Amino acid sequence: MRNKMNEDEILGAAWKLLATEGLNNFSMRKLSQLLNIKAPSLYWYVKSKEQIFDKLASQVIREVLDEVKIADQWQQQLIFYGELLFQKLRKYPYSAYLLLRTTPNNPELLRLNNELLKIIDSQPLTYSQKFTSINAFMNYIISFEIDYLAQKENQNKRVEGEEQSLFGMASDEPIFQILQGNVLDTLGSKEAFEWGLTIFVEGLGELIKKIK
Repeated sequence: MRNKMNEDEILGAAWKLLATEGLNNFSMRKLSQLLNIKAPSLYWYVKSKEQIFDKLASQVIREVLDEVKIADQWQQQLIFYGELLFQKLRKYPYSAYLLLRTTPNNPELLRLNNELLKIIDSQPLTYSQKFTSINAFMNYIISFEIDYLAQKENQNKRVEGEEQSLFGMASDEPIFQILQGNVLDTLGSKEAFEWGLTIFVEGLGELIKKIK
């Protein structure tokens, strides 16, 4: 058993454990085994798994803030943030769930919200409208990734060769075309995410034009 380690080692092992065990089966005991240390020793470094989850979420946000590109137009800046958040949530297992459960006073989350608010701060919106806009922006990104994870689980549960039920619908019905055309297979894709992100950003732009 080892006696000393640093935070990077703990967080790296925590990501690995999340990838194999998921959130529900994550435990300090399993993490200590992966780190090859005694379970009580782990509590010298972190107080609980909730603190680990908070640190993991902070790591994701820091990477986004450090790597995001700078754009001249506010719309493009929001898209840059959205695309980078998408990449990070897809890279780190269950990170969307971690962001969702992060406390509002998390320093890195406050920094991210502040940077996002600065993007639209010059627009003719009330502070309530600005904050609601940023909230909706983050909710779309996080929900998209959570939906993707749920779809993956559902796909794994489907019986091989199982037919999609069409409820006797006519072939010209929209949902019939979607199911028959394998459109559901595109759920969670980068293209689907970018389309939704564009809808959000351009829709916000149109609302701002009406206010002006």
